[in-house]
Amino acid sequence: MAATFSPNTIKALLDANGGIAYNDKYMVTLNKPPAFELPGGMAMRQNLSMLCDTATLPTKSLATFEKSIYGPVKAMPYRMTFTEASMSFIMTDSMDEKRYFDEWQNKIVHPSSGNLGFFNDYVCDINIKKFGRTAADTNESPTYEVILFDAWPSIVSEIQLSHSGGTESMKLPITFQFKKWESRGGALAAGR
Repeated sequence: MAATFSPNTIKALLDANGGIAYNDKYMVTLNKPPAFELPGGMAMRQNLSMLCDTATLPTKSLATFEKSIYGPVKAMPYRMTFTEASMSFIMTDSMDEKRYFDEWQNKIVHPSSGNLGFFNDYVCDINIKKFGRTAADTNESPTYEVILFDAWPSIVSEIQLSHSGGTESMKLPITFQFKKWESRGGALAAGR
């Protein structure tokens, strides 16, 4: 029998699944690139975790080709594709956050010589954890977690300076490329 619409049915559905998901209560963790430590080291990575103002759960899509044997053309999948992930970090007056990502990019392509670093030396995994609305702190299990594998900052975006914007907080947008991502945690993953 088909379900019928009613406010009580929607409320019961939401209540059974922890309520409506909101886009706050998350934590981003940048791991250390294998071959070097960046300025500020682990303390800076912990600071960036706290200063991450926005993060996106990344896109995953299926690349397709058109197949037609007889009748309508069908789109057939042949591989997964991944785009980039965007994050924005609140800047402190020391500008250490900008220096951190500038130096990371300098390890990828040397600014003077143009020499390329070794891929496995400058990539790291990035964890994005989404916590439930009732989570008291980040020691609780996330309701959803994404791990970006082999991530590196492809774009350290511009920061606009303005004499008339003296009361606005400065934010640093970063775009990360990565090889793939996987999700972990939650009821569906626990049941696998």
